Amino acid sequence: QLAKIEIVQQKKEDLDTEKKTKAAEKLTDKLSSAEENRSAQLKEIKERVSEHLDQVRSNKEESSKPDVAELETSIKEKLDRARQIKERHEEQMREKLAEQNRRAELVRQNKERILAEGGEPDNQTNESA
Repeated sequence: QLAKIEIVQQKKEDLDTEKKTKAAEKLTDKLSSAEENRSAQLKEIKERVSEHLDQVRSNKEESSKPDVAELETSIKEKLDRARQIKERHEEQMREKLAEQNRRAELVRQNKERILAEGGEPDNQTNESA
C-alpha cells in the first residue's frame, strides 16, 4: 500500500510538474507575444512621428520661402513708385528750364528795348547788378 501511495504521489508530482511546465510555457508565450506587440506598436508610433516630422519640415521650408506672387507685387509697387518719382523730378526740371528760358527771354527783351531806346547795352546780369 505504501508503494501505491508513493506511485500516486509520484503521479501527482509529475502532474504538478507538467502543469507548472505548461503554465510556464503559456506565460512565456504570452510574454513573448506581448513583447512582439509592444515592439510593433513602438515601430508604428516611430513611423508616424517620423512622417509627421517630415511633414512639419516640409511645411516649414515652404513657409520660409517667400511667396513669388507677393515678391512680384512688391517689386511692381517699388518700380511704380520709382517711376512716379522720376516723372515728378523730370517735370520739376522741365519747369525750372522753362522758368530759366522765360527769364533769359525777358533779359533779351530788356536789352533789345534798351538798345532800341538808344541806350548803352548793359553787360551786367540781374545777379551781378
